[in-house]
Amino acid sequence: MKRNLLTFISFLLFINLLQAQTDTTSQELWRKGANFGLNFSQVELENWAGGGESSISVTGLVGLYANMKRDKSTWDNALDITYGQARLGDQDFRKTDDQLILKSLYNRLLNKRWGFAAGLDFRTQLDEGLSFREVELPGGGTEEVATFISEFMSPGYLNTNIGFSYTIPHFKAVISPLASKLTFVLNDELAAQGAYGVDSTENIRSEAGASLNLIADYDLMENVKFKTNFLAFTDYSDGLEEIDINWEVQFIFQVNKYINTTITTQLIYDEDININREDGTVGPATQFKGVLNIGVVYNIGDKRKKE
Repeated sequence: MKRNLLTFISFLLFINLLQAQTDTTSQELWRKGANFGLNFSQVELENWAGGGESSISVTGLVGLYANMKRDKSTWDNALDITYGQARLGDQDFRKTDDQLILKSLYNRLLNKRWGFAAGLDFRTQLDEGLSFREVELPGGGTEEVATFISEFMSPGYLNTNIGFSYTIPHFKAVISPLASKLTFVLNDELAAQGAYGVDSTENIRSEAGASLNLIADYDLMENVKFKTNFLAFTDYSDGLEEIDINWEVQFIFQVNKYINTTITTQLIYDEDININREDGTVGPATQFKGVLNIGVVYNIGDKRKKE
């Protein structure tokens, strides 16, 4: 825990030092804004010969950003919140998407391409998560059972890093030999089970290691944007043998000012998370999520073209 606290304090001091070295009389340019989205789908079936069930799905999205550029320094900050629920047939509404992500990255160029960087990546969820499975009843038949597996800050992840950056238009790589990862499981019931890699007597797990962050943001063609964020972390205490990965990819198709379509994928691999695999075994496994959304989006804020 002390190692990660030292890393986080160093992160803050590093940013202050870099800002102090910047000419305070230079022009400081901020770009701030927000976007709000709502995706909705409904299928209504009655006496439908082809079979199937009626369904309703609703997902809300909120994104806030505040990015600064001053001389050779940039500071990008973003908060993204997504929450969705769906109902199939006569079932109750169930959560389909739930995430809260806060990112901050400070970068100061030393030359045209290379620089120093300090970053922060925080992730958790808003609502409780349930796992559903069918169990056989003694008298025959099956019953669906829900198991509580997660909630706000159970888990929560805080990654901080200090290192070197390589920047070209629309792409940035941050290589950090000094990085930390905090895993929070503040729910005592889950923590007692050793969920998400914490010790059964603790609510927080602390790791110190190295990380690699790759960020890209391209306009592939008119009204088509590609974005990706790849984050890998390895713990020094494990001899750099185990690597945790979180890789997000998004394609954005802008139909018009208020309507867009997004295709989003997320791949996660974490040695500390045990998954009930399809073959009946339990252990680490590659997690994958794919989402196709068509909905209404509203943007406010700075309209200047991003460099």
